[in-house]
Amino acid sequence: KSERERERERGEERKGEGLAGARVMVVRLRLARFGRYKFPFYRIVAADHRSPRDGKHLEILGHYDPIPQVDGAKHVGLKFERIKYWLGVG
Repeated sequence: KSERERERERGEERKGEGLAGARVMVVRLRLARFGRYKFPFYRIVAADHRSPRDGKHLEILGHYDPIPQVDGAKHVGLKFERIKYWLGVG
């Protein structure tokens, strides 16, 4: 058996460690809510998976306004290159 299998049997799981024992940060793309009561406005952010919804984020990737404007459209703005980067990183 490998060393990793023996550690699992003993319950010594190394959580949050990737290759060669390095720490791995799981990044999630999520909506952070702003605005006021019944008038939400969202920022699309890259955040560490442990951060709360409206908490610390790594980068703002865009915005989303779910309230239809005068023209009847819901506005979305995205930074595609940065979104591709964060999806590639993990």
